[in-house]
Amino acid sequence: LTGDIVRTFVIFGLVSMVLVVGMALFLREVPDGFEDYILDTAGRSRVPAGSGGPGLRGELDRKGIVKDPVFYAVYISLAICSICGIMVISQGSPIIQNVFGKSADTAALYVSVIAIFNTLGRPIIGSLSDRTGKGRAMLLVNVLVLCAMAALCFAGPGMIYIAGMLMAAFCYGAMACLISPLTSELWGAAHGAENYGVTFSIFGVSALAGPPTISRVFEATGSYTGAFLFGLVIAAVGVVLMGIAVRTVYKRGPISIIK
Repeated sequence: LTGDIVRTFVIFGLVSMVLVVGMALFLREVPDGFEDYILDTAGRSRVPAGSGGPGLRGELDRKGIVKDPVFYAVYISLAICSICGIMVISQGSPIIQNVFGKSADTAALYVSVIAIFNTLGRPIIGSLSDRTGKGRAMLLVNVLVLCAMAALCFAGPGMIYIAGMLMAAFCYGAMACLISPLTSELWGAAHGAENYGVTFSIFGVSALAGPPTISRVFEATGSYTGAFLFGLVIAAVGVVLMGIAVRTVYKRGPISIIK
């Protein structure tokens, strides 16, 4: 509409500023005793800050979690899920244009739908994880990523291919919402912030691995299949690793920490 990318960003910036400032005007201080009232209504007692209970692997800080073999299985499977998801999200428009022959405007609409599925993954899997446990929910996400990569590898242009893209984006959002609670569930809440700082680094790893891989494969072959085949292989590894972690944590109990 504007014909000028700079003007577009200015408009977005002004609208965002108005919305943020406008919504901030409705913020109010929490009344004294409000938390106790909510806890009493729910029949729960206050838990001191930083004492959310030991994790399934004990109460470990960042030095402790890197000595836990389960950490590496979980970290790698999270990184794999992120890599597969970000390959699709970062190249959504080019994929739609090159695979389906759509225009840039039409591709932008598809990308909007991909963003919606990315968002939906967070509340849906987050709610499920409250019932099943964060590790089991993450295992399900890894399986779904594997299915998404298989669809993108073997399905031609069509609804199955689109479904694979949407599923990959869904899983990326689901994985993002599980990192922090999964970290606390496994290694406790007392050092949750610093432990989350370690696991959060998977986003940096995936950003360095995912987009360059898919773009270089396409430049070299003229197809995205090779990149998605890579995603399929590592997704299978992610399922195995998360399966081992879940079996270890939820079935067999704690295992020894590396000395």
